[in-house]
Amino acid sequence: MTRRTGQTGQILPFVAIVIAVLLGLAALAVDAGYLRYNQRFQQTAADAAAFAGASQLAYDGTAINVVTASQNDASKNGFTNDGVKTIVTVNTPPATGPYAGNAGAVEVLVKASHPAFFSAIFGAAVNWVTTRAVALAHGYTGGPCIYILNGHSIMNNQVIDAPTCGITVNGDLHFNSTTVAMSSIVATGSVVGGTYTDATPQQNSPIPAADPCLTIASCRNLTNNPPPRCPGAPPLTGTQVIPGCYSGINASGPMTFAPGLYVIDGDFSETGMTLTGSGVTIYATGRFMANGASFDLTAPTTGPYAGMLFYDAATTQPVNINASNSTLGGMIYFPNAKININASSRTYFKLVASEIESNTGGLTIPAPTSTDAALFPPVLAE
Repeated sequence: MTRRTGQTGQILPFVAIVIAVLLGLAALAVDAGYLRYNQRFQQTAADAAAFAGASQLAYDGTAINVVTASQNDASKNGFTNDGVKTIVTVNTPPATGPYAGNAGAVEVLVKASHPAFFSAIFGAAVNWVTTRAVALAHGYTGGPCIYILNGHSIMNNQVIDAPTCGITVNGDLHFNSTTVAMSSIVATGSVVGGTYTDATPQQNSPIPAADPCLTIASCRNLTNNPPPRCPGAPPLTGTQVIPGCYSGINASGPMTFAPGLYVIDGDFSETGMTLTGSGVTIYATGRFMANGASFDLTAPTTGPYAGMLFYDAATTQPVNINASNSTLGGMIYFPNAKININASSRTYFKLVASEIESNTGGLTIPAPTSTDAALFPPVLAE
């Protein structure tokens, strides 16, 4: 028998090479999986931070506050801007991408280091990952701006010019003898009549309309922190009026509202008056009746009531807004009431009601701008 003792150790170098290759593959697999796992959390933090920054931008438009809001939100998600291991960069407007230079957008980049495990054997002590997100504070066009939550919508003999605004109805929608230019028309019931120049109606939708209030900071603020009421207070009178709490309105002539919050702890009832003012929020608690009036009222553009013009979350009594050539610049919020609104022409930016009926006139809803930002919740764009 011949023994080949000189070849017994020749396989060991190959075994060592195979082990090194396996270690390298293990490093790649484990570290890549770990990075991918952390990247998901980091992307979520970037998304949330961009959304928080856009919300702050819509609220007060101050760049330094946008940066603070975004970085604070990133910190809540585990990515604190320390300038060493984690860097949270906030750009408004964005520096790159399709929204570069857009004053209504916020860009957030989260750059963070993550420890290496097996790959540290080969000299990679840490791995850096950068995630990016962009959110729009305003300029969100095409979504609903009319919400009918619990009944039918009847809008007859109208000319509706709202190409960047949609309507969503929990019930039937009637557009008899009406020309409709809207970006979306959705009803859980049937859609009757109408001549459509933009969107085609979608009827029998399985998705009901949802109250947008809690997505809008000013509406949410009034819902969660209702202002004090004042039973027995004097009514609102005179031609030049100031913010405060009143038992109702007692006037017959023109009335100019100074900017601020008006609590009407009683009926808002007037006929044939002209009401003007900017930066105005009216918080109503009783009947809301305006017949033969002329409105030129706009909501605040900043502050806790930004975008909110008329608010009454409780009333179930019909709301009458029968006014000629009126501008109602802001949100009209009567989620549990039927609104009867008729005018030769009117403008507003957001309306929420249980039902709506309108049988004459024209409706114009312009595209949102930075001054209407509070009414259009931020959306992730990238």
